[in-house]
Amino acid sequence: MNIPRHITASKRNGRLSRGPATSEGRQASARNSLRHGLLAQTIVLDDESQPFFDELLHEFTLEHQPSTPSACALVQKLTTAYWRQMRSWSIEKSIVDEEMALHDSDCPPAVRAARAFRGLADQSRVLDLIHRYETSFDRQFNRALDQLVSLPSNNHDAVHPFVPVTPAAGTWKQFFPNEPVPTNEHPENPSVEIDPTI
Repeated sequence: MNIPRHITASKRNGRLSRGPATSEGRQASARNSLRHGLLAQTIVLDDESQPFFDELLHEFTLEHQPSTPSACALVQKLTTAYWRQMRSWSIEKSIVDEEMALHDSDCPPAVRAARAFRGLADQSRVLDLIHRYETSFDRQFNRALDQLVSLPSNNHDAVHPFVPVTPAAGTWKQFFPNEPVPTNEHPENPSVEIDPTI
C-alpha cells in the first residue's frame, strides 16, 4: 500500500543518493542497463526456453564480470556456443529415441540403442553431422573462454609489467641477491676502484 507520505519520503531519500561510492560499485551500476533480449531473440528457437538462456547468460556474466564491450561480446559468444551445443545434444537424443522406437520394445534398452545407432550409422549421415556440429560448438566455446581469460581487464591474475626499482645506497643486495659482491670480485687487482657508497 503506497501511502502519500511514504512516496514523498522515498523521493526525498532518492534525491539524497549520490550513487555508488567505489569503482567496483560504479562498474556494477554501469552494467545494470545491459540487456540480453536481442541476443536471446536471435539464438533461442521458439520451442526453447528463453528464461533458461537468459539465466545461462546471466551466470556466465556473473562468473567472468566483463568490463569492456569486447569482454561482453566474448561472454555472449561463449553462451551462444554452449547453448547451440546443448541444442545439438537434444537433437541427437531425439533422433536416437525416434530410431529406438522403431525396434522391438521387448529387447533390453542397450540392445535397442545399439540397433538404433547401427541403423542411423548405416543409412544416414545424421550422427556424423551432429557430431561435427558438437565439435565445432565445443571449439567455439573453448576459444571464446581462452580469449576472455586472456583479456587484461578480466585476468585478475595477470602479471603486471616490470617496473625497475632504483635501490637506495647499500640496499642493492636486497634486490639482486645473485649479483657478485663488488668488494670480493677483484681482490687481487688494486687498480679496480670500488665505490664505497654501494
